[in-house]
Amino acid sequence: MAERHRNDPEHDAVILLSRRALTRRELLARLARRGHPPEEAERAVQTLAERGLIDDLAVAKQHVASRGARRRLGPSRLRLELERRGVAADVARRAIEEAVDDGVLDPARDLGKEVRRRVVALGPRPDRRALARVYNALLRAGFEPEAVRAALEPHFPDHGPREPGESR
Repeated sequence: MAERHRNDPEHDAVILLSRRALTRRELLARLARRGHPPEEAERAVQTLAERGLIDDLAVAKQHVASRGARRRLGPSRLRLELERRGVAADVARRAIEEAVDDGVLDPARDLGKEVRRRVVALGPRPDRRALARVYNALLRAGFEPEAVRAALEPHFPDHGPREPGESR
């Protein structure tokens, strides 16, 4: 029986999907690494997608729910991660919007928690450079610059981060 499935990309794809939800692109890449020709892998993936076993939107929603909640990542970072996994930009955007609408993802709440956590770690009187590092870290985490600036503003010694090129 094992001999029958030896070079079957559909069988390999089902095994891969039983271990972890994968995007269409991730599954194609893994089948290629297993030596399946691209056209056979594509046919197998198409067949499984038609059967409902491959769903990039479902994978994207799961990713947003787990990474957004656990790591407190902002929407732009989550969108970038999804696109790197091969999720189309419109599907990634939809997954994030639905997560926000469903209350699974709350960027404002998560940003507030991250600001508090990071500012407390700086000590009672953080200096401008330390707060600038927090600002940059929050941008890398995917939060919007205006929201980060507003959340950090009360913590700056002279109320507010400077704009590039601005002097006091």
